[in-house]
Amino acid sequence: MKREMIQIDSFIPRSYCLSRRSEIIMRTFGISESRLKEKFRLRVDFSFSEAEIVLIKGASGSGKSTLLSSIKRALPEQSFADLDDLQFSRKCSIIDCFPTFTDGMKRLADAGLSSAWNMIKPFSALSVGEKFRFRLALAMSGKEQTIICDEFCSSLEGTQAKLLSARIRLETQRTRKAFILCTTRQEIEKFLIPEVVITLSKTGRPEVQRRGGKNDS
Repeated sequence: MKREMIQIDSFIPRSYCLSRRSEIIMRTFGISESRLKEKFRLRVDFSFSEAEIVLIKGASGSGKSTLLSSIKRALPEQSFADLDDLQFSRKCSIIDCFPTFTDGMKRLADAGLSSAWNMIKPFSALSVGEKFRFRLALAMSGKEQTIICDEFCSSLEGTQAKLLSARIRLETQRTRKAFILCTTRQEIEKFLIPEVVITLSKTGRPEVQRRGGKNDS
C-alpha cells in the first residue's frame, strides 16, 4: 500500500430541514434563514500508510463524520471498507458471511464473538454491540487495505472498548491494514496507539499530529 496523501480544503454546506415547527424554533431563538445558507470551511492535510491508525477525535457535533465523508471522497474507489456500507446477507448465520469457515471463525473470535451461539445467529439477532463487532470482523476479512469506522466502539462498554482497541493495534501489524477511526471516547487512544491523531473542536481548524509530536497541519 502506497502512502496516501489526504488534502482537504472545501466549503461544506450545513443541512437543515425547514418545517412549520422548525420555523417556530427559529423565530423563538432568533435564527435567520440566511444563517442556514452559511457554509463552513474544512481544511485538513495528513498522510497515512499501511499498518497505521488514523484517529479522529472530538466531541459530538465537532464535525468528525463530515471530515470522514470528505476523506472517503479523497481516497481511491474500492481502496477502503466502511463498516456502515458493508454488504452481507441478513438471513443466514453470521459465520456464513465470510469467504471461508476458518477465516470466519478466526475473525469473529478476534472481534470478541467466539461464542458458538453468536456464530450461528443471523445479523438481526445480535445486540447493538455484537453487530458492531461483526461488521468489524467482516471488514477485516476483506481485501481492502483501509478500514473506516465512524463512532468506533461507541456501543461497547469501557473494558470491551479498550480490549478491542488493543486488538486493532495488533491486527495492523499482522495484516498491514490501515484504519481510520472516529470516536468521542478519549480513553481508548492509549490502546490504539495511533500514528495520526486529528483533534476536532466546535471552533477552529482541525489539529493534526503524528506520534512523537510532529505536526502535519
